[in-house]
Amino acid sequence: MAKTQEQAVKIAAIETQRGTVKIVGDTSLICNRFPPEQIEKIKNKGMRRSGQGKKTRDLEAEFHESYYKNGKNYLFPATGLKKAAVSACRFIDGAKMTEIRGAFHVLGDFITLKGEEPIRREDIVPAGKRSNGSTVAIRSEFKNWSIEIPVRYNVNAISVEQLVNLFNVAGFGVGIGAWRPECNGSFGMFHVAKRGE
Repeated sequence: MAKTQEQAVKIAAIETQRGTVKIVGDTSLICNRFPPEQIEKIKNKGMRRSGQGKKTRDLEAEFHESYYKNGKNYLFPATGLKKAAVSACRFIDGAKMTEIRGAFHVLGDFITLKGEEPIRREDIVPAGKRSNGSTVAIRSEFKNWSIEIPVRYNVNAISVEQLVNLFNVAGFGVGIGAWRPECNGSFGMFHVAKRGE
């Protein structure tokens, strides 16, 4: 009868470092925050509350609700930045989304978005699944922008150079915000800042 040999699994101690990846916009960033009023409608629908009928749209209010802001600072969700980098794995031979997802983290919930004041956009978009018509979407557009992304990464899983390359691929092929390359658009494209940029 053959003897089975058991091998101990060796797990190296994790070593993490923190850093900042600064990205600079190559095309305008369109922000399309989910409006608080729509969130309330979904809540009410779930609780079977009756609606109050259609209200007259306040386009200026919709514009201001389309971006995140805290005091004087404009913000962008950290999850959107992490998702862009993970999605970029589709364009890199041998890169696995599951492994990259665990190799680094974007720190915080919202990251400061630097640049010019946003302008109001009015775009014709499909009205929704239950309608064959169109509607006007009011969104904010940042013409020139940059974001300094605070990251923490596992040095045994990804190097600084790989992280920079990952974000560069994400900026070209995925993008962030509305109408980005990943969603058949060309907005929200970016590159990792070069020294002095």
